[in-house]
Amino acid sequence: MAALYALIYIRVIKPLLLRKRYYLVKDIVPERGKCWSITFVPFGHDGMRFNPGQFAWLTLGNSPFALEEHPFSFSSSARRSGELSMTIKELGDFTGRIGKTKRGMRAYLDGPHGAFTYKRKPKSEHMIFIAGGIGIAPIISMLRTLSDEEFDGNVLLFYCNKDWPEVTFRESLQELTSSLHLRIIHILESPKDSWAGERGYLNRKILRKYLPENLKRSDFYICGPLPLMELAEKILIEMGVGSQQIEMEKFNLV
Repeated sequence: MAALYALIYIRVIKPLLLRKRYYLVKDIVPERGKCWSITFVPFGHDGMRFNPGQFAWLTLGNSPFALEEHPFSFSSSARRSGELSMTIKELGDFTGRIGKTKRGMRAYLDGPHGAFTYKRKPKSEHMIFIAGGIGIAPIISMLRTLSDEEFDGNVLLFYCNKDWPEVTFRESLQELTSSLHLRIIHILESPKDSWAGERGYLNRKILRKYLPENLKRSDFYICGPLPLMELAEKILIEMGVGSQQIEMEKFNLV
């Protein structure tokens, strides 16, 4: 009975609730790394409030009853009222077509969902983020929100990618350094010989090089491919970071 109710809710009740609270695609912008940022505006309602780092289930098209819906993190600041954005990487049947989304198209957003956010506890002296690839999406939402909140603490981002041209939000992240005490450590797997930054994969040596001495005053937010998150968590715990200081968002690319 529970399974039947869940099916009825997901396929009938929830779409009925969403039918009159749809959004319109306001803009779609190409990003580095074969990603697209889509901005949605609510139509006939006030939209939704979310915490930075959360996600929503997205359905594109004229009907919320479509069988195809996918979870994507918000990439916009949670402090901006009305419109919101998601950033989606081209990979798979649905996401491979995302760049063809038309302005004015209807969209249905079921959310917000998820507990990957700094809003669940007081801000620490050092906010430390570790991202890999499109795992930057929920993290840039947090960074943008921290900027809008005029956070004056220290922010450190380790961002792992394959090569420099494919670093999603490269320019946007650099712009945030003017409004946040933000330091960005790019780690490239296969950079050109001229690359002067960190290369290879995230490791203990790189973390120790940039992390503050007092790790007890730090909180860590990690999002990216599962091997990266497991490795980062393992190294941090070995370095004396408590598990309660680590927040992770596990996802699958769809």
